Amino acid sequence: METIISSLIILMLVVFSVSSYSSAIVESQQLNADGWQAAQARAAEQNSTSITFAGQDAGTDYIDATLLNDGDTSLANMDEWDIFISAYNQAGSLVVTWLPYEQADTLGNWWQDSGIYMDAAGGSPEVYEPKVFNPGEELVIRIWLPGGLQSDSAVMLNIVTDSGAQARTIFTQ
Repeated sequence: METIISSLIILMLVVFSVSSYSSAIVESQQLNADGWQAAQARAAEQNSTSITFAGQDAGTDYIDATLLNDGDTSLANMDEWDIFISAYNQAGSLVVTWLPYEQADTLGNWWQDSGIYMDAAGGSPEVYEPKVFNPGEELVIRIWLPGGLQSDSAVMLNIVTDSGAQARTIFTQ
């Protein structure tokens, strides 16, 4: 009788352990599947997002760059974009820096959106979803550089959206 009771207790422990272990495996696989689906959704968004440079104009302490949204995705979170610049300042030093997004009128190492247009060169403003950079529209950004830009020097500009799409250009100021 004693062996039957101890055998039943051991059997219950084994069944409980196996069910707990099986539950943990299923939960782990579900987390793995959820992560995989999130990665696929992000990759699909990156594949449908495309921006290219449509032009740039540089002054002594600023750069105006025009971007074209030639993808299939609307972009809105510009404060989450990353802008990197590599240029020589007026003192002749190479400056490689990340610039934050700001909507201020003071000089500093930052950038702002100057407007979204159907045609930036013609000054034709956007008509659909204000403040959203939709496919086919052009975005003009102004980059402020208080150290200025050295004349006749190369400038490399790299813009990365919040979804990971990027545009890169090199031009002479």
